[in-house]
Amino acid sequence: MEITIGNVLRASSTGYVCGVHSNNYGKAAFGAFVSATDATHTNINIIGLIQAIRIDDDPLARQLVMSGKTDRSALRDQRENRLIPVEMEIVNIGYFQDNTCIHNLPPRPPLILDTVQLTSQALIYSFTSKFEYFRPLLFSGIANSEALIAAAIRTSANIRPTNSRYAYLVATGRMLSNLLGNDLPRLKHLLSLINPNTYQT
Repeated sequence: MEITIGNVLRASSTGYVCGVHSNNYGKAAFGAFVSATDATHTNINIIGLIQAIRIDDDPLARQLVMSGKTDRSALRDQRENRLIPVEMEIVNIGYFQDNTCIHNLPPRPPLILDTVQLTSQALIYSFTSKFEYFRPLLFSGIANSEALIAAAIRTSANIRPTNSRYAYLVATGRMLSNLLGNDLPRLKHLLSLINPNTYQT
């Protein structure tokens, strides 16, 4: 079952920003796979990764901090009853069209207020069976691309059967070695973030 986390605030071909209610803040994390439907063509399901989470300052929160009145009840009211400005930045890595997986930028971005959901395990499994999305992330200029790819790989490995996780991670390592063969320090750093020993059986 897909879990709704928020709605699109602004978008471009390469990604979009999702506004998240504070009650949904704990449902998603950096590197999570998310989906948004192209509102003009419901047969297109855009797949992305959360690449950044930002919580803007809030006038009332600033007053609470300066006054020292940060007791539990005040914190609970601030976090649960008020609209804390939480934004998640998503980078597009592909899409499904008529159940066909395409590792490329979507034909068009989602529209403002379109629903953003956590991607189902079935779609993640299908999408990550191939590794074409590694290249655009590695060479996109995203500052945290290594950590983002590592998080995506850990997620996609965890949803696979226990007896196939290590083989899957070895396959991802080979692909990354092909892509970063001329940049060994970066490759070593990325592989250390993935930490395949965690998944050995």
